Amino acid sequence: MPESNQEQEGFPQAMKSIEHTLDIRSGIAPSEDDALNRFREMLTEHVAQLLTQDPERLKWLLYRIDVPEKQLAEVLANTDTARIAAEITRLMIERQMEKAKTREQYRKDGEGDWS
Repeated sequence: MPESNQEQEGFPQAMKSIEHTLDIRSGIAPSEDDALNRFREMLTEHVAQLLTQDPERLKWLLYRIDVPEKQLAEVLANTDTARIAAEITRLMIERQMEKAKTREQYRKDGEGDWS
């Protein structure tokens, strides 16, 4: 089932930004049906791999994405690696979507108003 417009808002920009930051290519077009869920699944696998094989790089990436430390600490309190990876993925996507919405809002609010 396709995600609602509200769930998709900012997703294309968020996906592009995450792919760039993590230096990965999902091969998923943001306009595809179920793109958000498919991207989430792919990213969760990547995060799980980083969590077990290169946790320092994952921390650095989360810092670059600006995932809130308090929320991250709550997630890391869990002991189930799969659950941690899924929650980190959720936080990454949510944060990037927030940033995309903010950029869009400032773009709309400031159009042509530099007087």
